Amino acid sequence: MLYWLVRKLIKAIRGSRKAKERSDQFLTELAYKEFALRERLKEITCLYEIGSNMKSEFSIQEICQIVLNI
Repeated sequence: MLYWLVRKLIKAIRGSRKAKERSDQFLTELAYKEFALRERLKEITCLYEIGSNMKSEFSIQEICQIVLNI
């Protein structure tokens, strides 16, 4: 009976370790994807600003300066 209980505990501990490893991996991937999405949002915002400024009467140099200030 004691042997059975010890085996169950060992199995449970191994299972929890694997679950923690998977959780850590998931969180790492999620953080990377969040970073990539934030970078993409910056790119899209920049392109939107360029497009909207090109419709105005700004010169190319003024548009470039505006983009650098974003």
